[in-house]
Amino acid sequence: MRIKHTRSDGFEVEGWPVHVDAGRRQPLGIITHAHTDHAARHERIICTPETAMLLSGRWKQLGVRAVPFGQSVHLEGARVTLLRAGHILGSAMVRIELAGHTIVFTGDMRTQPSAFLAGAEAVENPHIGDVAGIIKEALSKK
Repeated sequence: MRIKHTRSDGFEVEGWPVHVDAGRRQPLGIITHAHTDHAARHERIICTPETAMLLSGRWKQLGVRAVPFGQSVHLEGARVTLLRAGHILGSAMVRIELAGHTIVFTGDMRTQPSAFLAGAEAVENPHIGDVAGIIKEALSKK
């Protein structure tokens, strides 16, 4: 399973028409959280209810499917589960089960709880389970 990343197209899994954290409009996109570097006004959006609420303040009339943490949905031949990332309100990691493979995209995450949010779900959580690959978002100082 090949994965490609560009700022404009986000993360793309080869052969799957869904983009994760794409910077430009796509037919179908998963948005991990409401920061502008992770969100574009896609035709159809998958995100948490909290992220949908934050995005609705910026964009009116969104085609959003709000998926609560831990609930799985079937999307274009894959099983997708959003997991708590602990970064900001509604931030999610994305677990994708497709063609016998499981990948987790972390998006921005915080492992420790803050004054307002629980930290990211741990890998041993049963919602994460047996993962073949983890794509971790990383920030660097220049």
